[in-house]
Amino acid sequence: MNAKPRLQVYLKNLSDEKAAEVARRMPFLKKDFKVGITFLGLEERGEGQFADSGIPLTPVHVAPLPPDDLLNSLQAFSETMEEDLPDVVMAALPDPLAAAFLTAAKAAGVPLVVAEFDDHPSLISRLEELTALCFCDKILPATRNLQRAIGKTMPYLAAKADHLLPHSADTTYIQQTKDDRRRLRQNLRVDTEQKMITMIAPFDRRRDHDTLLEACALLKARGHEFILMLVGDGPERHRLTEKIYALRLEDQVAILDDPNDHLEILCATDIFALSTHFEGNNIPLLEAMAQGLAIAATDVDGISDLIRDERSGRLARPKDAESFAQALVDLLAQEKIRKKLGSVARKCIENRGNLNQFMPAFVKRVKGYLKELTEPPPAKAAKGSKAPRKKAAPPPVAPSLKKGKEAEYIQLQMKIRELWKTPAPGFGIQQAADLLDGFPLHTQVDLLEKLCHVQVEHGPLALFVRPLEKVLSDRFYLHLPLLEMRLLEQLAVFYIDLSYHEGVQKLIEQMEEYARTDLFRYHYSTSRFAGLRSHARLAQLHEFTGKTDQRDFYRLEMWEYMRPREEGESVYFHQQNAAYLEGLGEIKLAARELQKDSMGAVQLLGPVAVAHPAPEDRPVATPKVKPRALKVVSQPVPEREAEAAQ
Repeated sequence: MNAKPRLQVYLKNLSDEKAAEVARRMPFLKKDFKVGITFLGLEERGEGQFADSGIPLTPVHVAPLPPDDLLNSLQAFSETMEEDLPDVVMAALPDPLAAAFLTAAKAAGVPLVVAEFDDHPSLISRLEELTALCFCDKILPATRNLQRAIGKTMPYLAAKADHLLPHSADTTYIQQTKDDRRRLRQNLRVDTEQKMITMIAPFDRRRDHDTLLEACALLKARGHEFILMLVGDGPERHRLTEKIYALRLEDQVAILDDPNDHLEILCATDIFALSTHFEGNNIPLLEAMAQGLAIAATDVDGISDLIRDERSGRLARPKDAESFAQALVDLLAQEKIRKKLGSVARKCIENRGNLNQFMPAFVKRVKGYLKELTEPPPAKAAKGSKAPRKKAAPPPVAPSLKKGKEAEYIQLQMKIRELWKTPAPGFGIQQAADLLDGFPLHTQVDLLEKLCHVQVEHGPLALFVRPLEKVLSDRFYLHLPLLEMRLLEQLAVFYIDLSYHEGVQKLIEQMEEYARTDLFRYHYSTSRFAGLRSHARLAQLHEFTGKTDQRDFYRLEMWEYMRPREEGESVYFHQQNAAYLEGLGEIKLAARELQKDSMGAVQLLGPVAVAHPAPEDRPVATPKVKPRALKVVSQPVPEREAEAAQ
């Protein structure tokens, strides 16, 4: 009897919603696979969603310094693969660490690498994520909307995303009696006869609590009676609390901490509301639909895939308080409508979110993929025998790396990082640039971004600037704004160095337009290093143009990302900030961060040496290489006078 193939799943931790979803899939996966979990962190084996499950848990520890460097993660994941190579690996994107896991797996020789796609492609924030998607054998979007979004934003990957892996939730329907409802309302201190609206979501820039509160203010002004329960926590909680008092809604709105188990709150609710700017995997929405609740939500991708207006819920226009208020009025006014829409929503989720509906087909499909990749093709028919019927031509394959290129990608990263410190004999910028040939365009840009950190004095700047300008002018990342911003930030360093005033002004306009959007505000709230990088570059650009007020504004904004947001932050928090700020050229801020203790208080210890000398004191490697523009054409960049003289 053949042994079961090994399936290794990556999770960021063992206790979040994604971990709960993977735990629900386990009974189906364990029938045909020997399943293991790789996770990031220091959690004990018995903790989280997999307590007493018997599933092997493999913790991976990533070096905290240098910060925000995925090469550390690549190396850590590669070590686990070398110890015991699985047959199949899975991880959910967008997530830079999950991308490192998938890349390490493919480089180690794992036969089948599968990427789930749980959220909108616009949240891809690292070029390494695109590289990982090029490595993957299959991409499994969670919804049709995500599948269409991948086809629109990354058409070269559409052929890999030909099947779905829907989100799941606990679809057990709880039949309540009046006594049950009364007891639940008493626990929440809500009157039994009052209509209760509930929104379960983190208080962050992704969700649009402001529009919901403004809609509730309109309902109150029009004489409607209700109670709104906001369940969650997050960086925006304090600001939203102040807004509740400013709108005089303190008697209508209550804020509760997220209990993780939402069942009791949902069973006490009449209407589930979800006001958001963009959405992906929203488990509370699925749970509310499973309980047959009437839904009022924003008409955006990720919600419109589940809710049909006036059929299984009510949809409101984004950022439109009047539209959301009208959706709530229709549901508050008539119990019959609430029950009808809730019943349709429950049937919808029973069909689409039920594991029994899609997991057997998913397991069969994965086994089929693995068989195609690992078993030799059937032998050719002997002479005189009947020729087999020709199969239809397969769909066009998304561009991927040739066999062996995955390991070369990691090795080239390591060589480039060596160039950051000292030039290696026989290997310099030109040799590294030559090795980019043979990789897909997006992987070339990924490696080019790393080459940009090599310290050079003159000449080779053209090697970096013109390809970056070409990629940006051709809008390769038009639908991936976080990646476009990353390249703009890199270009800012070169424009300042080249004293290119016109280019600097254009960069300021583009970067400030991006930084004001909800997408970037949300991204900065989830990645402090992204916030530090963007605001540091904008401060440096304004300093170059002489606008000290704007420079000081962005430097003040940087402090928001240099203070711990949660209890139990890493003991390396301030060291990571210092190392990152030093890499951005903010030497004084880096030294100040190194003087902070674990509580964030500044210790007056006198001058503190940073990890490396300041850029003006640092010896600069100037390899004599011929500038190469990677066969692109762009507008000429003005050279400094000293360089022109040379």
